[in-house]
Amino acid sequence: MSKMALHGDYESLLSEVKERVRTAQYAALKSVNKQLVGLYWDIGRIIVERQAGETWGQAIVQQLAGDLRNEFPGVGGFSASNLWRMKGFFETYRDAEKLAPLVREIAWSHNIVIMERCADPLEREFYLRMARKFGVNVDTNYILGMGKASGKVTILLDISKVLTAQETGAANAAENSNTA
Repeated sequence: MSKMALHGDYESLLSEVKERVRTAQYAALKSVNKQLVGLYWDIGRIIVERQAGETWGQAIVQQLAGDLRNEFPGVGGFSASNLWRMKGFFETYRDAEKLAPLVREIAWSHNIVIMERCADPLEREFYLRMARKFGVNVDTNYILGMGKASGKVTILLDISKVLTAQETGAANAAENSNTA
């Protein structure tokens, strides 16, 4: 067998293995994310249930945050402010039968932005579905946030997954004409 034929077979093998690794990594990431959001849902539920009829609040959550960080060093997500977000997350979606399953399919940070920026359940559903279907480009300066000029909620999608080059140009032209 010639070196060229062997090289061609190797390139095909390498390509196939790399694609399989990427697929497995993505599936693992989705699974971990689903578990993490489920954990945060449960912590929020526990806080809501314990607060019902009780007089504890900020001091207990502060103590809980510190104790969790001590018990799980190096594991993020257990700040007092994030525990309050977990409580709000549970309260926001517990009675929303259509939305509760969707929240487990996107990243925690995206859930928080949607929850905090969208007051209307229909609007939340729209952005949850868009984030799940197309993914969200996380930009720390401009992540699914309030557009300052228009007051509209803006979602940044990986546009290459959604539109052709021609459609992207048309969308950009339309956006520019709306902001002018």
